[in-house]
Amino acid sequence: MKVMIKCSLVFVLFLIFCGTAMAEQNASGREGEPAGTNQAPRKIRITTALPDGDQPVMTDRESELSLKGPVNDMVLAQVPKAPIAYTPLWKGLDKLSLSDKENAIIQLEVPHDLPATWLKQVKEIEELWKSGNFDGAIEYLRSLEESEVIRDIAVGISWKAPRMISGTKLSTDVQIGARQNITKPCLDFHYDTGNLFAVLKRSDPTAWTVNLSTDGGQTWQETYAWNAGAGESAIDLDAAVVADYLYVGYVASNFPHEARMRRFFASDGSSDAAYGYQVVFDKDVDINEVALASNADSYDNRIYYWAILADHFLVYYWDVASDGTTWTEVATGIDEAFTCLDACCNAGYSNYFLWASYADLGDSLHVVRISNGGIDDIKLFGVIISHGLSIGAYDDRIMAVFEYLDDDIRYWISYDGGDNWGYGVLASTGTHYSNPEVTARKGGGFSVIYEAETGEPDTCYYRRRDYDMANWTAPKPFNEVDVSTGTPMCIEWVPPCYSYGSIWIGGGNTRAYFDRQAPWLCGDANGSGLVELGDVVYLITYLYKNGPAPVPLLSGDANCSGVVELGDVVYLITYLYKNGPAPPC
Repeated sequence: MKVMIKCSLVFVLFLIFCGTAMAEQNASGREGEPAGTNQAPRKIRITTALPDGDQPVMTDRESELSLKGPVNDMVLAQVPKAPIAYTPLWKGLDKLSLSDKENAIIQLEVPHDLPATWLKQVKEIEELWKSGNFDGAIEYLRSLEESEVIRDIAVGISWKAPRMISGTKLSTDVQIGARQNITKPCLDFHYDTGNLFAVLKRSDPTAWTVNLSTDGGQTWQETYAWNAGAGESAIDLDAAVVADYLYVGYVASNFPHEARMRRFFASDGSSDAAYGYQVVFDKDVDINEVALASNADSYDNRIYYWAILADHFLVYYWDVASDGTTWTEVATGIDEAFTCLDACCNAGYSNYFLWASYADLGDSLHVVRISNGGIDDIKLFGVIISHGLSIGAYDDRIMAVFEYLDDDIRYWISYDGGDNWGYGVLASTGTHYSNPEVTARKGGGFSVIYEAETGEPDTCYYRRRDYDMANWTAPKPFNEVDVSTGTPMCIEWVPPCYSYGSIWIGGGNTRAYFDRQAPWLCGDANGSGLVELGDVVYLITYLYKNGPAPVPLLSGDANCSGVVELGDVVYLITYLYKNGPAPPC
């Protein structure tokens, strides 16, 4: 009996220890940091800007415009919607060819609080399809849709073999699939495999798709398609890769108050059927916008879900990346969020590991910084934005780029984790510029893309600078296909060689296109513009004689391994003197 009591006591203590360890998990994912406190969120107002390099803090024109006050009647971040003839789900499935039906695994989505008897009918439809009785499954789904027994239904199709190989390649512009009416692109990559993922939101019943590239964006394959019900659509979505998964957070018009999440295996883009879909939260308030972020660049173990609600509250949840089912809310105390939501992690942080940006009801720009000890809402006072706002962070350097008064592209920057801010201008020449996006990942500095209304074909521009110097490169156009005015774009630091990949929407049928921008010549360690013996000498001096580092550092990464080391010296010597392969970017 004593032995049994001792064993039971040890077991109880073990459970208590495990429970305590789980309770002490923090949002940052960094071991040893506190789990957080109940500190009330702080609101900080920045009323003046510090000079940013050679950029003016405030020009006369800016002073004049700032006196006009908030432009509350602006329509922000909206793309005009063309009338769409919505198709019931059963008709969409019925139109699939026999080979597509055989290649499809379907999973129906319904409100998470449905009675068990109705959930049973949904499972029966899925089983009929799985058994090959496609007609029976379609007829069963038709009866449910027409009888409105279950009114709110959506369907996800996971392709057993990826379909729809990438469309036409026009010089450097690669068309992602053949689907039309794209309204929002998302882009991310997986470190271990080098796979790229493009998640595309559409304005018709096939509300979003997952697309995979295994060759650096040269070709794309569709691995998953999510379809809303008849007359419904996706309100918003975002995507982020972390650990072994691609997470997609989304909101559908037939479930407008449910923050949903699906995930896909980063190895091949296939749907995690066992995970299905999860409801991150349901506050019984419609959700207007969502933004996802992950700490894949640092600890690779956390996923973050942000959202703006219809009552203007900004909400934030996190979970362990390997789980994705048990979400922790952190109250922000923010109740004036309006639009233009974005979020990112801050790899190499000192205190603030997670950042978000949004526009408030008065069209002013806010940035939100998160530590394990609290939240700060920083209002960058006097900035009036139009449709376009994006945030990027690395090693406590933070940049928020935005469209200013439906015309210019400007930015705020902090070099010290958000305590002090500078101000600068990226594009201001009388042309209409819009929809800026920024990324700051992987030590490559800040890279920004934006659109210009120049007459067809309208132009997408790319610019880059180092983290600590306002040395912007000249605007570089990179698209050949006309960009659709006012549509969002995205940019990401992607493999191989970790150049910059961008997706924009254009062409006659608003398709998605991908392009890469190489910010430097790989192997050109000394910045001469050529790969030569001088680069070998420069790298040896840097690595073994305490010489200066290449600027940027990864320009010395000749073999595109992601680090600068002896292997790059060997690679350059082999290329220059032994007929070896050239640096791959």
